Amino acid sequence: MTLERASSIAAPAESPQGRERSSSYLEILKSSMLIGGSTVLTLSIGVIRTKLMAVVLGPAGFGLMGVLTSIADMARTLAEMGINSSGVRQIAESVGSGDSARITRTVVVLRRVALVLGLIGALLLALLAWPISNLSFGTGAQAGSVAVLSAAVFLRLVSDGQGALLQGMRRIGDMARIGVIGALLGTLASIPIIYALGQDGVVWALVAIAASSACVSWWYVRRVSLPAVVPTLTIAELRQEVSSLLGLGLAFMASSFLMMGAAYAVRIVL
Repeated sequence: MTLERASSIAAPAESPQGRERSSSYLEILKSSMLIGGSTVLTLSIGVIRTKLMAVVLGPAGFGLMGVLTSIADMARTLAEMGINSSGVRQIAESVGSGDSARITRTVVVLRRVALVLGLIGALLLALLAWPISNLSFGTGAQAGSVAVLSAAVFLRLVSDGQGALLQGMRRIGDMARIGVIGALLGTLASIPIIYALGQDGVVWALVAIAASSACVSWWYVRRVSLPAVVPTLTIAELRQEVSSLLGLGLAFMASSFLMMGAAYAVRIVL
């Protein structure tokens, strides 16, 4: 037996399944590194923004920002009803089916549900601003700030819906860019507001941060190629899509609300 013959027997060619598996592993590794790197940058920018705000606002102003942030997080979690998580699954399933009509239908429903829930959540927060202010601060003096905060809740729900669309379509690079650019723009928009208005600018700074994230996510979502014609949905199709979104989303909402509620309670006590 020749040396070449022995070598070919000892090292058989890699099967197509093996090459596909290796490619999948490399793709997962690249995605993990990309998301991990963007998360580090986003957290770093957030730390810098928080530090600057703490220096400008002082302890009282920084505490006010913490309570308002907790209120916004709770309102967002309740109004969102978990569609930011269930929407990812719905979009991924539609993309996996390869049916362009189904993909477009799921995208349209997700966007509309996010918009409607955002409007409902913002409206309820504005209407309940006085009792929420009394519960959170022991006075109704911050009712105006809580009402303004409803704009941030609406913008964050819209941004989360767009993020679910990108994540479901596996636009990992776009997700990473949105996180970094949104954090950077939010910092550049909020710090001048805090510096100019002090404590009175806290709620407007939170709205500016949410608006920055929504604008960046919208910019990247508009680059996703989808059929220009919006499909006409029957009542049965709409009910099926919405029930799928909300059915799974409520489970996600329950766990998220427990965490947000605990953070809110700690803010009030402290």
